[in-house]
Amino acid sequence: MQLNKSILISLISIASLSGCTSFSNLDSSAFDKGAIPDKQFTTESAQCEMEGEKSRTMGGMGGLAGTSSYYETFNRVYDACMRSKGYTRKQ
Repeated sequence: MQLNKSILISLISIASLSGCTSFSNLDSSAFDKGAIPDKQFTTESAQCEMEGEKSRTMGGMGGLAGTSSYYETFNRVYDACMRSKGYTRKQ
C-alpha cells in the first residue's frame, strides 16, 4: 500500500510540474476584438462564458484529472464560441 501511495504522489508531482495544462479560464483578454465596439465585445464574451459554464456541468471526474478537465472543457467551448463570432486568438 505504501508503494502505491508513493507512486501516486510521484505521478501527481510530475503532472503538476510539467505545466501541460493551465488551470484557468480563458477570457476576453485572449482575443483580438478588432473594430468591434466594447459593449458588443463584452456582451458576446459573456455569452461565450455562459456556454463554457454550461459545458462544465456535463463533467463529473474528480481529483486532479477533474480539475484539468474542468478548465479544458470551458476553454475549448469558450474558444470555439468566440471564434464562431469572428474573433481571433492573440498570440
